[in-house]
Amino acid sequence: MTEDPTSALLERVAGLLGYRAILWRGAEPGSDVDLLVLDSALPELSRLLTEAGLHAEAGDPGHVVWMPSSPGGGPLPLDILAFSSWPSHYPSLPGVMSRLQTSEAGPPVASAADRALIFAAEAVGGRPVEKVVDRIRPLLEGSGFPDDLRQVAAGEDLEALADLIGRPDALTALARRGRLPYPRAAALAVRSAAARAAVGARVAARLAEMASGPSRGRRRRAGPGPLLVTVSGMDGAGKSTAAGIIEARLRAQGLPAAVIWARIGGESALLNRLATPVKRVLRRSGTVADPVAAGGPGIEKVQDPREAGGRRRLVSWAWIVIVATANALSYRRAASERRRGMHVICDRWATDAFVDLELRYGRHRVAEAMLRHLSPERDLGILLEVDARTAALRKPGDQAEHVLAAMEPLYARRAREEGLVRIDSRRPPADIEQTLSAVVDALLATR
Repeated sequence: MTEDPTSALLERVAGLLGYRAILWRGAEPGSDVDLLVLDSALPELSRLLTEAGLHAEAGDPGHVVWMPSSPGGGPLPLDILAFSSWPSHYPSLPGVMSRLQTSEAGPPVASAADRALIFAAEAVGGRPVEKVVDRIRPLLEGSGFPDDLRQVAAGEDLEALADLIGRPDALTALARRGRLPYPRAAALAVRSAAARAAVGARVAARLAEMASGPSRGRRRRAGPGPLLVTVSGMDGAGKSTAAGIIEARLRAQGLPAAVIWARIGGESALLNRLATPVKRVLRRSGTVADPVAAGGPGIEKVQDPREAGGRRRLVSWAWIVIVATANALSYRRAASERRRGMHVICDRWATDAFVDLELRYGRHRVAEAMLRHLSPERDLGILLEVDARTAALRKPGDQAEHVLAAMEPLYARRAREEGLVRIDSRRPPADIEQTLSAVVDALLATR
């Protein structure tokens, strides 16, 4: 490769990651560079590419495409595939790793035989035959290639794919409408487990395309917008830890992500400034809210007796609506980070505000409606469930025990109404991390 921005960037990638990054389609880039990366190395790569001025976009399933900020003059896009997303119809990943070839500058390269078998699997999977043949012809000219191909295919049980790709002219003649027809692909599937997996992936992709409506070209360049993931639960449930796990999982996929603590409106400086004149208007000697629910068991404030009875005057009714609106606005500010392409994980969300408002003030239908309609729509909501006793042990003195006990059924009701993913936070930390990672991976797979 000639010295250009792409080569310079790949040299930096090789220097940082070594054999943890592989040019699995070859050293000569086309319209982009295909890079296979060890999952644990994705955060390092993400930082490097961000510093180089690239940004991440959703690609094909399992892929993340890092695009230059401005077209022209910069490096080519990097199409990143994680080791964990390596398709089953390709040669085995351990086998590919054992046959790597070095490059003059940049990450190591998959062997010619492995690349040929990958292209064969893609032809069975529906990739345009012309593109496959264009990639295979230069490989056929390599010294000893036919013998290497046969040897690798025999070791990987991929002889059927080797037969297909070893005769590019015959493959071209088989094409119908530019692709290997389904009957031919099915005939190969009878002989090869890899071909069966490739046909299955082809059918699944076609069904997904039909379900999403008329094709508008590949989605990977535009991609869906950044995610908004919310984590709710009473204090002591482990929200901050869970949010950090989700952030790490997204970054491991090469996606820029950030945890944002969405402060509840009742704690904002603005509401604190407004509280004094409101109390004057109401002529209240105490707070509108239940002070224990709002401030914890050691709070010295008292609730005005006229509020404790459940009857509200107009100004106190309006005050609760203002508190709910302030909550929703704080969530909107947190979610606005997505405009910069950031995937946002919010520690606390409207679910927590619903519970908090009900405990402080009792049910208030209008305030709940304001909170519901003003809060941004999330892509995934998670509730970390914990019992009152465990929460009290984890955060002693943070909340009164009767308040924690009241939270349990309120959170359970909200989880049902909002369709939250419920995770028992009393489980071992490793189990929780595994569950959270699986939930995030499932979400990414649908996008």
